[in-house]
Amino acid sequence: MRVLSFLLSVIVVFSAPVRAQDPAAGADPLYGLRGPEKLRALVQAVVEHQRALKSLKAHFRQEKHSAMLLEDAVSEGEFLFMAPDQVRWNYESPEKMVVCFSGSSLKTWRRGEGELEEVEISRKNRRFVRILAGTQPLDELRSQFEMSLKDPGAPAPYELVLKPTHRSLAKRLKTIELKIDRQLFLPVSFRMVEADGDTTMYVFSGMELNPKLEPENFEITDPAAGETELKH
Repeated sequence: MRVLSFLLSVIVVFSAPVRAQDPAAGADPLYGLRGPEKLRALVQAVVEHQRALKSLKAHFRQEKHSAMLLEDAVSEGEFLFMAPDQVRWNYESPEKMVVCFSGSSLKTWRRGEGELEEVEISRKNRRFVRILAGTQPLDELRSQFEMSLKDPGAPAPYELVLKPTHRSLAKRLKTIELKIDRQLFLPVSFRMVEADGDTTMYVFSGMELNPKLEPENFEITDPAAGETELKH
């Protein structure tokens, strides 16, 4: 249950800083489009930018709301991503925790427990995990989600809502709500609503696109390493 709870909180990857301005008509690939045509063009633009992103480093703020909690739980730390599917969360507050996801392996280290926990994801569940970990490009989600687009107008970001169409996903997720920057064509925030009504939101700041990262940045070889900063 702990692993499932974590997987349901890691959909975000591929984010970038918001620098939205009124787009010029000639530079905006969505200009003048309507309905399904506009949605298709947005997905295509996002996928192109997702596939071009090789790595990412950012500060994150995670906010979780649950009927089981007396108040919202807020966590902060550092987030790293390296294409195609390696992600790492260095939680700094309210407690130190390191989580690495790479291929079929999910590793977690908590300062309070002092033990390294490793879970192998079965082949059957890897596709599902890739969706939740955000390592699957947006176009490949069309077979699992129904997408709808709302455009509040510049300079506000586009708003994309994903609703699961497969029964197995619908049992766990209700919606995923993404905000897409109008110029970067990358998700700049997301809100996930689970089937039971619990929500998770991520806010990113201090983004670094395509920083130099190494494969060892995504390994936890010694529990004590979770108490040290990464060396890049």
